[in-house]
Amino acid sequence: MLRFILQTVIMIALAAIVYLMAETLPRISDEEVADMKARRSTRLMGYVEKSDAALKSFSERFLRRVKVWLLQLNNFIEAKLGKLRKESGRMPTLPETEEKKES
Repeated sequence: MLRFILQTVIMIALAAIVYLMAETLPRISDEEVADMKARRSTRLMGYVEKSDAALKSFSERFLRRVKVWLLQLNNFIEAKLGKLRKESGRMPTLPETEEKKES
């Protein structure tokens, strides 16, 4: 019962917060929003956009290089496994296929 009461109180508190936010939103006019946008420094936004483009370019190049390294590592491992298979003289089989042969 205590749990139900606590949950009810929490939900009422959340509803009150949402109601208060809904009441204050209409007080903000379009002129205030336009003034806030005009106050932004266009110079600063230019630097942010340039740094964003540079970061995107760097991350793209880095991820491509990582992809190439991983593919090279994969090829190296596959070559080593191929050599080990040839040395052992038999191709490995899955455990399920061995069980089926015995049955």
